[in-house]
Amino acid sequence: MSSLKRNKQQEEPPPPQSTVPDETLTAAPQIPSPTTCRPPILHRHSSPSDVILRLFMDPPSPSPSPSSQEDLEVSLHSDVLRRSNYFSTLLSDRWQKNCSSGQLFCLNLGVSSSRYNSFEYHLNVLLLFYTNDFAGSINSVSTALSFIHVALELLFEECVSACVRFIEAVAWTEEEEQMVLDVIPLLGLEESRELRARVCVEKEECSEEMLHGMILAAMNATTDSKWNKDLWQRLLLEKLLRDFSSKDFVGRALSRAFNMKLSESNQSLRSYLDAYKVRDASQTTSWTSDACKVITCWKQMMWLVERVIELRVANDAAIEWSNNASLVAVLLEALSSKVWNFVATDLPVHALHCLRKLTIESSTGSILLPRQVRMNLIKNWLPFLIVCLDKVVLKEDSDKSLYLDLEQAFIKIISTLPLADSKDFLQQFLSFYSNKAEDCPHLVSALETWFRRASHPPQDLVPSSTTTPV
Repeated sequence: MSSLKRNKQQEEPPPPQSTVPDETLTAAPQIPSPTTCRPPILHRHSSPSDVILRLFMDPPSPSPSPSSQEDLEVSLHSDVLRRSNYFSTLLSDRWQKNCSSGQLFCLNLGVSSSRYNSFEYHLNVLLLFYTNDFAGSINSVSTALSFIHVALELLFEECVSACVRFIEAVAWTEEEEQMVLDVIPLLGLEESRELRARVCVEKEECSEEMLHGMILAAMNATTDSKWNKDLWQRLLLEKLLRDFSSKDFVGRALSRAFNMKLSESNQSLRSYLDAYKVRDASQTTSWTSDACKVITCWKQMMWLVERVIELRVANDAAIEWSNNASLVAVLLEALSSKVWNFVATDLPVHALHCLRKLTIESSTGSILLPRQVRMNLIKNWLPFLIVCLDKVVLKEDSDKSLYLDLEQAFIKIISTLPLADSKDFLQQFLSFYSNKAEDCPHLVSALETWFRRASHPPQDLVPSSTTTPV
């Protein structure tokens, strides 16, 4: 028996402790009087019926209406009913001690009024005892789900298996899926294996691996044409990510992709710089190809930054970005060697866009970074920002506010640091602008704020000690 629950019920139950019939289970066999009319026979059979089964609503309606269903009796055959472990036990000698040969069995079966409002499904399942027409009777998911509840109640294993096979093989609506989820715990492990595999995974890592693979595929999608199929793949994933109920799950998958792409961007640029140092004029095509790979990595990085910010799961990405001193070092090396001016002029602009998005979110509180991470963000990326200001000319209209946005965001973050640390950063920040004071209002305001705070006497900010009254 596949289900442990049904295994326990299959064992011979102890005989009733009371001589009073249990109306919800079975009644003692009775010999009908000569005037008693036999109930209708459910199906033609070679031998006379010897079981009368009374179906009744359990619990009965507290206020029955004229349309409420009355009890229903049907004539059946014990040799057929014994296909069910439930009826086999009720008809066994252990339960029917006083039954003589040829005597009529009278059984009662309560039908749950909370699940069914008629006896239709019970009668259809009882008919399957005679016809075995599972394929013809189980023709929809709703029917299979209704039948399976009755079959589980009667321990009719053949019907249960037929219902499970049908449910496994067809598509479900969302409502039907919820009903399947309710049925699975009632089945045995092996019996429900295919159903469980369809609605859940044994390990959560499998789902994360699936989403991670989709993210990688979307990152590699091109966006050259409005109707490009790869673009629609990316747009579809963006919608899926927005609609996910678990932001933690989405955050882990995106953070994993971001860390991988961050490492890949670092390695690809490092490899390109090493190749540039030993460049050969005959390999110009190869340099161009490698440079394109570098730019592609940074474009993909920009897409990931946009996604983690849009979905408000950017904390891990911002921490990894802030602490990545090696990435800043290789970017500074690229700027100093002018390799970016050779074939990769867009490289620093892409890096500045990523820096702006993460820094602005960190400065406004949308991303909450620990103090040490905020210090690392300024310490690692401010030198890159200063070099870009000196060497990178912004040409696109969309880039015009890049430096101003970064100035404001950096100064806001510096203002969150202890005065001793912010002092060094503000002094370093003075080289960010060589314009007149009215052209850098954020820096002027930050310096005024720093001196105002530094003027507070330390003793005025020490908490007063409490004294215990004598």
